[in-house]
Amino acid sequence: MNSGRGNTREGSEDSKKKFDRHSLFVERRVGSSVVVRRGKFYQGQRSDEDPTRPRPPSKLKIKIMLHLFSRRLARNYTSSSLSATTTSASVEPLLAKAGCTFTGDRFGGVTITFESQSQNIHWNKAFASILHAWAKEKKYRGVWLQLNPATNPMAGTVMQASVESGFTLHTVHGDCIVLKKWLPKEAENVLPDAPHHQFGVAGMVVNGRNEVLVIQERRGVTSTMKGFWKLPGGLVDPGENLTAAVAREVMEETGVNAQFHSIASFRETHSGPYGSTDLYAVCAMTLVDDAYTTLPSPKPVSPHPDEIKACEWIPMSEFLTSPYYKRGLYGALLKTAAPTAIAAAKAAAAEGNGKPQAAQAAACGMREIKMKGRGGTAESMFYAGQAKL
Repeated sequence: MNSGRGNTREGSEDSKKKFDRHSLFVERRVGSSVVVRRGKFYQGQRSDEDPTRPRPPSKLKIKIMLHLFSRRLARNYTSSSLSATTTSASVEPLLAKAGCTFTGDRFGGVTITFESQSQNIHWNKAFASILHAWAKEKKYRGVWLQLNPATNPMAGTVMQASVESGFTLHTVHGDCIVLKKWLPKEAENVLPDAPHHQFGVAGMVVNGRNEVLVIQERRGVTSTMKGFWKLPGGLVDPGENLTAAVAREVMEETGVNAQFHSIASFRETHSGPYGSTDLYAVCAMTLVDDAYTTLPSPKPVSPHPDEIKACEWIPMSEFLTSPYYKRGLYGALLKTAAPTAIAAAKAAAAEGNGKPQAAQAAACGMREIKMKGRGGTAESMFYAGQAKL
């Protein structure tokens, strides 16, 4: 007879059964023995043969239980299996055999790179072991992880394991993915963020008639602005010097061959793409092929008419008095750069006429000089004034 609770049923004295729905245990008495089995009572449904016996879990629930059990094993490995006997000397050879290379740096960090054919090991355990050992031994402070999915088919598996081990994404450059992790818990994280600056340049080219080279874009924000002229320019490419970049941009947009003279004005803003800092320099340029005379300069023709709608020589005074540049930052950039660009044109004319002293006196702006840096490679230095080095 049912007791009213729906979970117990009286039996004979030889075999008594009881189901405790609070502890979810099934207790069965057989003679003087007691058999206890863990179970669940699913939605109040019971077997016809044994009303106190829960229905077996489905295959999906079994898979979920196995997954949770494996996750628990992984957590137990990181917390208890990494004992005091885990050392970097014992773990690093195993990772090296799996295809890892360790390169230390002078800042107390290490970079982990991978061969193209890395072995598929339990990367979660591997990262847990080596990070635990490095932190305990204070061998390294920062850890950099470089992955290349284009050459290493294991990159995706390694990246997932690294993120689960506490690595964070640093940057993506081409096919190279870089992650980082700071080890000392008692010290401030001083690992640098991803590169966060971009550099734009514009060339202010002035001819012998005091005219400036300008363009109108076919696409973009300014393409619909009537009568809007701007300087040719664009972004500096990775690994490109800004002096070469501004000469390239002038040639690509106008077809005019000009060379860098000096930085005439400079702008910095922190509202660039993706929160980056955007730098923009107006550079004074001098003509390479055209002589500085009062004769009209050849009409510029853009090699990319699909991007540039028009390019012209217009009087500098007309350019600076445009209503678009009457006030505001960009108008100030152009107005402060104009005297330097005009002086650069006069200097080029004086030099062409065999008067180097007059050319030196007219020089202004931030000039470039190339010198060897600490690494022994040539680097660019920009300076203002007439200092002799």
